[in-house]
Amino acid sequence: MQMQVLPHHRDRQYDPLGLEEDENWLSSFQCFVRSEFMEVVKANQFDVMVRSTSKSIHPNQVGVRCRFCAHLPPGSRSSRSSAFPSSIDKLYQSFSMMVRDHFVRCPELPPDLFRKFQFLKGKNAQGATDSKQYWVYAAQKLGMKDAASGIEMTEESKTAVKSMLPYGMTTPVPLFVAMYSNDPPLLSAAAGAVVVVGGGDNDDNNNEGAAANNEAAILTPFLRLLLKHLRLVHLLPSERVGKRKGLPVGLEGLGCSYCFQEGRLGFSRCFPLRRRALPSHVEDLYQHCMRCTLFPDEAKKELMAVEKQDKLTTTPNSIKAERETLSYALIWGKMGRKRDLTTT
Repeated sequence: MQMQVLPHHRDRQYDPLGLEEDENWLSSFQCFVRSEFMEVVKANQFDVMVRSTSKSIHPNQVGVRCRFCAHLPPGSRSSRSSAFPSSIDKLYQSFSMMVRDHFVRCPELPPDLFRKFQFLKGKNAQGATDSKQYWVYAAQKLGMKDAASGIEMTEESKTAVKSMLPYGMTTPVPLFVAMYSNDPPLLSAAAGAVVVVGGGDNDDNNNEGAAANNEAAILTPFLRLLLKHLRLVHLLPSERVGKRKGLPVGLEGLGCSYCFQEGRLGFSRCFPLRRRALPSHVEDLYQHCMRCTLFPDEAKKELMAVEKQDKLTTTPNSIKAERETLSYALIWGKMGRKRDLTTT
């Protein structure tokens, strides 16, 4: 049987294993490999023929392979260039073995992507709250399902994914948004604007203006801008997994406003237990905003510019530290948190 010769990876389209939603649940390294290195394939007759008896597969069985060396003859590829696991819950294991044995040796990997692969692999990236369980969900979202002959994808299974809720959601998005949309804004609408305090007839308006001025004076420019894109969120029962397993349902946190509107959970939300941990959680949210596909590009540019300016300011370090302390104390209070918590 003659082998099917594929075009070079530069000259063909591929079906990536990665999903847009990966960014909310997986580390940057996993997202990168899933979207850039791994493609979803169906086994053809030649794939079946060249497999050994111990690794036998069936025609049309779904698996994953390195997209860079698929055009080479099997003997020219490094080991574990493809995998056809027997069920979707074994896809994560296939990924781990390809990372360990194949991508570090693949002769066709572009040098720039290999450098990024090594950088992200060695980086202490944020980990998913329940990574392996998400891998199963993501496979189902692509239309994969378990069958007697291994993983398969059918027109019916691809159609069925349209009704799947975002990972971790138990309530349809419009209902989810309606249920949790009444929280007050984290930042007064007038904060950062020129507000005239006093001299008016409406005391409520004057009080709001005074509060806004206080917020604008306390918050650093970067935090003031970032908070305009965040909202108060509460921990859902479905989010009590992995590192969040011991957190109380309803715990106040911060979340990306744009992901909230789409019902996204995961890294788009944070639930710090202690006041001193708030800065690192806010930094994680900022990093989320920079990679979030729903976050407006202009807002990203503005945030990056203000963050850079904050770092370049000549304000003495002691004053900067004091202002940051006051800023995070204000945010902590706006979250409704009065004390540190411990997990159960």
